[in-house]
Order: sequence, then structure tokens, then C-alpha cells
Amino acid sequence: MENDTFTVSITPKDENGNEVTVTGTVTVKLPLPQNFPEKNLYVKHTKGNGDVFKYKATVDSGFITFTNPNGFSDFEIYVGSSSNGYVPQRTLTFDTNGGGKIDAVTANYGKTIVLADYTPKRSGYDFVGWYKDEKLTEKIEYAILDYDMTVYAKWTANGEPTEDADVETKIVLVINDKTAVVDGKAVSNDVAPLIVNSRTYTPARFVAESLGAKVVWNEPTRTVTITKGDTSIVLIVDTTTAYVNGEAVKMDASAFIADGRTFTPCRFVAEQLGANVEWDEATRSITIIQYAE
Repeated sequence: MENDTFTVSITPKDENGNEVTVTGTVTVKLPLPQNFPEKNLYVKHTKGNGDVFKYKATVDSGFITFTNPNGFSDFEIYVGSSSNGYVPQRTLTFDTNGGGKIDAVTANYGKTIVLADYTPKRSGYDFVGWYKDEKLTEKIEYAILDYDMTVYAKWTANGEPTEDADVETKIVLVINDKTAVVDGKAVSNDVAPLIVNSRTYTPARFVAESLGAKVVWNEPTRTVTITKGDTSIVLIVDTTTAYVNGEAVKMDASAFIADGRTFTPCRFVAEQLGANVEWDEATRSITIIQYAE
């Protein structure tokens, strides 16, 4: 053979001879061409976007065997050196939505990640599962790293309340309105809730104290400490890392100071204190409900 290279095109078929689409990781076994070298074999596939995949092949009993990471059907098989072997990497990021941090996973393109192996923890909440979208509508059990992706955690409060559960505290706030309603009574606030970068912020002290928590501001460290029962929340101004019962928790938004008042991410604080949070787009209102234990 003049060139130590040959190309292969594979058409996967089912047991009835019908063509099928193959995804995920599969093993390919091909007859070794006559007089083709048996050592230092590599497989190359080039995607339409220019990504080049190279990985090692082995020869056993006259057959070339290699792992096909994503059901590719066209290959170039060649003799090369180990330094040529390369498969692009993709990264899976975990957005725990208030839970403990889980480190991102970087692996070869096409690798299947079993999400059940990555379970975050969150005080006062039960983990429901991982979702493909921020709105938590599409639950997934596996992540196939065809691209860099993020999965999102969904939670329910421990002992998810029933419709007839007793309401201990109910707070209704409206964006840009200084008047809130707490347990049916209008309460005037000196600042109104805000939306910043698609996130809802409320005055730290007002919401926490309405839910029965204590709030302490530390000027030198620019921290807000919120405590209720066995729960302690520490937020640092302009920092997306909070500390819940001493454990670092990554938030998608940070506390900030405006008009002399500290604003904190509404949902994060309320849910950490065991309350449920509902957003009404039509009225631009936030309803926070604390159910009796």
C-alpha cells in the first residue's frame, strides 16, 4: 500500500437492514486491509465545523477496533505517532441554584456523564434532579458532551407543603413599589424591590425579618449575616459566593448597595430560610410564603 492511510464510510443498519442514526459512544470493528500496518494506528474524523477528532485504534485477529465517541460514519485511518492522538474536550457545568458547589467536569467530546453521580446538598431542601434549561422544564438523567453545557438543579423544600397547609407568613412585594403586604396588612418600606440583570432583589432586612430572622450588617467586611433557628446565611456585597451554615454556596447574583440600602437576591434568601417564592410576570410581583411546620 503506497500510503499508510485509508478512508472508511459506515452506514449503520438495524437487524432488518434499515438505516439508523447512531449517537453516543459505540465500538467500531473493521477488517484490516491487506498489508496495512498493524501498529500505531489512529482514527481521524473532521466535523463540518472544523473540529478534528483523533484517537487510538488497535488491531486484533485481523480487525481494527476503536471507540467512536458520537456515532460518526466517516473516518480516515492512518499510521501516526502517539503525539497525534487528540479528541476535543467539552465541559459540563453544574448550576446548583443555591446548593453546595459541584466542580465542573471536563471530558472528551461525546462522553456520556451520568448525572446521578453528582448530587448537591442544600439545607432544608430535597434535590429533585438536574434540568437542561434554566426554567427547569426538561429533566435529564445523562449529559452527552457534544458541546459545552450547563445543567440546573431543582429543589423542593423539605416536607413540600400541601394546598391546605397552614401559612405562617405571606409577603407580597411589587417591583418599584415601596408598599408591601405582610399577612394581609400594608407595610411601607423605605426602598422598593428592583430587577437587575433579570434577577429580583429585595431589601435584605425587610424580607428576612418578616420571615422571623435576625439581620446583622458588618460595615468593615461589608457582609450581611442572617440567622433563623439553625440556619445562618452570610452574604458579601458584590460577591456571588454566600455561606450557608459555613458552607460556600455559589449564587447567580450578588448582593449590592444602592441608596444606602443593601439589596439581596430575593429567591436565594427566602428559600434558604425555608420559604417558597413565586413570581407573577403579569403583576411584576413576588409572593413569599412561609408555611407552618
